[in-house]
Amino acid sequence: MVNALKRGRLLVPVTYTALEGDLRVQLQNFQLDDLGHKNQDHRLHITRIEDSSRTTVGIIDIYPDPFSNVTQITVPCQYFLRGGLYEFEVVGSDVTTQKSSRSDNPPKERLRQQLDVRWPMAKLSVTPESIGTYPQEPVDVILEFPSVECNFPNTDSLDVPEFWLELNYCGHEIYCDSMNVTKSQILYAEQVRGFPRTRIVKLRCELFGLAGHYVLKLRPTPPTPNIVSALAFIKVGLMGSDKISYFK
Repeated sequence: MVNALKRGRLLVPVTYTALEGDLRVQLQNFQLDDLGHKNQDHRLHITRIEDSSRTTVGIIDIYPDPFSNVTQITVPCQYFLRGGLYEFEVVGSDVTTQKSSRSDNPPKERLRQQLDVRWPMAKLSVTPESIGTYPQEPVDVILEFPSVECNFPNTDSLDVPEFWLELNYCGHEIYCDSMNVTKSQILYAEQVRGFPRTRIVKLRCELFGLAGHYVLKLRPTPPTPNIVSALAFIKVGLMGSDKISYFK
């Protein structure tokens, strides 16, 4: 027996950042007409919308609570590997709706909501920020995505965003980017996959053989937007016998 479901409301949070934790979704006034049977034919269909394409990222069985007007659904955070527009839709052949007074409305309508998922923001820090040429100790880099709470055992097989962590030598200029940096000025590059909550990188002492300004940049690769990036600055002075002289 397939039980009919009363028309209800599908509620999603106002804001959510990808991978910040499991997402809580509610179904309100969405109940079985026949409380004597449980229905496993209804599912929450989750789709990511990008340009003109739609990609299914997850399907979750729905078990309406027969003793409450509110059914809680937990959507695993692993479904949200990227920011962007997502759509949540209750699917099932026995979803019915209230009759509409408009004759041009279809007799059946699925519960559907959209959510604009934010991208996690990156943070870069270096220690120390000011050094002399050929320092005695490596420079420590800490890459963080502070809002990320979701854990993955292995990202090698997942279609996750990719980044490049690059160290650029800018000379007398405080800042330089990919538009005005030659290959010889890119002193170090390391690929970063996904959104590591914390990652520590040690930059070798010999990378800082020239006095001047250095920029460490986390650069996203398309289609990840440029908003998901971070910068850190290192100032390297000429090492003298008793002091360090910096460029102004």
